[in-house]
Amino acid sequence: MLFSPALGFEVLSLGLTGPCRIHFEEHFGSFWSMPFERAYAESTILVRKVRDFSAEDFRWKVRLEDALPGESCYPKPSKASL
Repeated sequence: MLFSPALGFEVLSLGLTGPCRIHFEEHFGSFWSMPFERAYAESTILVRKVRDFSAEDFRWKVRLEDALPGESCYPKPSKASL
């Protein structure tokens, strides 16, 4: 989504590296019976900017507070505010 053709990008290559296993601290959904889930530690993408786009066409029509749950920590608080 960050590097989509609609935003003027061409994806040249992408990949996943660093295979690993993730252990979920809490059991939820279909993961309750899987103590370790396969995953990748790194993702890579190589893109080329091929054209400009209209920033007006890609404006969020929602406030950040409305898009995130109240208990969200995004963006992560700075150390100074902790």
